[in-house]
Amino acid sequence: MQARADLGVYDSRGRLTAVAEVKAKLGTSADWAAKTRRNLLDYGAFREFRRHRMQTYLPQPLTVAHGVRIPSVITDAGLEGLFADATGAAERTFHKICEEVSPVVAQYIVTHAHNRRLLSKLNLRECYHLFKLRTSQMAHESIREPMLEALRLVSEVHPQFFRHLQLRD
Repeated sequence: MQARADLGVYDSRGRLTAVAEVKAKLGTSADWAAKTRRNLLDYGAFREFRRHRMQTYLPQPLTVAHGVRIPSVITDAGLEGLFADATGAAERTFHKICEEVSPVVAQYIVTHAHNRRLLSKLNLRECYHLFKLRTSQMAHESIREPMLEALRLVSEVHPQFFRHLQLRD
């Protein structure tokens, strides 16, 4: 990933994944600097993520289009087949309801394992708090992994802000 002049961070396909907006004003607090990020989180992680109040997030409507995240407890128990059957049934039902009733009504069928896209914007103070809390080994894996990646991306753009961040582990 490479940073371009506009302080955006792009993935290997050239898609924007994070934007740093820094106001270079004398005496301005870190609250003026913000991060905008595209996320793909399962619905359970999204529910944890939205609890952080000092952010703005724009979620895409619930859909089954972005696949599912298989929790490690399912894999460890050897239940991948049963899990795939259940999420497959939910996906078929989702598509049927979309066609016959409405995509809005079909959202009620989406499981917590299905991924949801959202755009989020956080100031640096909230980034600091979010990373400290949601990268811990105690955090659920479905939110910990994307937050570790977000921390890596933000640290590349602002190493001075995150150099001394002490994670909880």
